Amino acid sequence: MSDAEPLIGREAELALLIDVAAGRADRSAVLLGGDAGMGKTRLVEELHRRVPDEVVRAVGACIHTAHGALPLVAVTE
Repeated sequence: MSDAEPLIGREAELALLIDVAAGRADRSAVLLGGDAGMGKTRLVEELHRRVPDEVVRAVGACIHTAHGALPLVAVTE
């Protein structure tokens, strides 16, 4: 992904994530969710690009099942 590609329509979400990563927010973890194609991966990629390397990051992913979602799979993944 090129650094020149702008992040469109997620400035508020990115600002919150940067504040959490910097310890300036009233939370220490964030769970992103939403339908496919909403830009979750792009948002996280932009966050990783902007925060210092010293910031610890944990990224999970959901699995798709034939019978619906499993509770907390995104967290345990």
